[in-house]
Amino acid sequence: MISSRMYLYVRSRQLEGSYPGDPTLGTFCQTNMRVLRGWGVPEESEWPYDTRIWPPEEPEGMDTAAKKHRICAYQRVRTLGECKLALARQCPVQLSMRIVPEDWRNPPENRIPMPANESSLTANHAICVVGYDERDHLIIQNSWGEKWGDQGYAYLPQRYFERYHTEAWIIPSDARSLPPLSSEGTFSRAWGFPDCLGEGLPFVGIELYDGPKDECVGWAFLVKRQGYADIEEFFIRPSFRGRGFGTALAELVKKRPQFEDCPLRLWIGHVDRNNVASATMQATAKRLGLSINPSRRNWASYVGM
Repeated sequence: MISSRMYLYVRSRQLEGSYPGDPTLGTFCQTNMRVLRGWGVPEESEWPYDTRIWPPEEPEGMDTAAKKHRICAYQRVRTLGECKLALARQCPVQLSMRIVPEDWRNPPENRIPMPANESSLTANHAICVVGYDERDHLIIQNSWGEKWGDQGYAYLPQRYFERYHTEAWIIPSDARSLPPLSSEGTFSRAWGFPDCLGEGLPFVGIELYDGPKDECVGWAFLVKRQGYADIEEFFIRPSFRGRGFGTALAELVKKRPQFEDCPLRLWIGHVDRNNVASATMQATAKRLGLSINPSRRNWASYVGM
């Protein structure tokens, strides 16, 4: 299936609060993943990509069509080693980086150079990593059409990922479709997939789900890293906030299936950096028994420990 880029872009902009605004604005990769998980995505033929008229006229029934194609989970990629491991397991990596715009417009020999200095990194850009070669380069696919690079592809130094990536995500191959759902009431469930990037333990998903409305209310994802039960995602859809679902999800996370003996650690990505001081975020951290502080990782703004 070819997914509707227009639906994903519009819903991501709406979720970030930047819609309609400037039609050239980008979105966070994590927001895209949240849309794919909570809303899904219709087919490209149902809502083709076209920004010549902005804001676009949305066809009827898009949210219903999108529900047929919801993903079950997404997982954070933190290191170059994890990136290469994901690629070896046939999982493309959605990557956002700090860039020097001039270096990307027409890269010589389709190779992105390392920045001359960090002060020239004036923009962020998202691409898809699809492979790597034996010359310490990642093979990337850009979104600027086939006239850019080598028919839309180019080579990125692996050091670029290590130094300047701001977020990276995969959709695990075992998590591309949802398990069967009940249609009775609002309920919670937890499940596990193999952690294709980590320590052999499951990648755990916890969800609150509204059966009668067929709506994903909220979800959290946990993995084991460095002796911690790392919360890679904790999200309640905006339309369900203020109704106690955040408290319910936090209580489920505290039980941390599979990782009962590990302390919790919450990573807060750049998409949520402006919400850290909010009453909702602080209340969530308190329920989880965590204190939020700035992160030293380039792929997270804050960490709760």
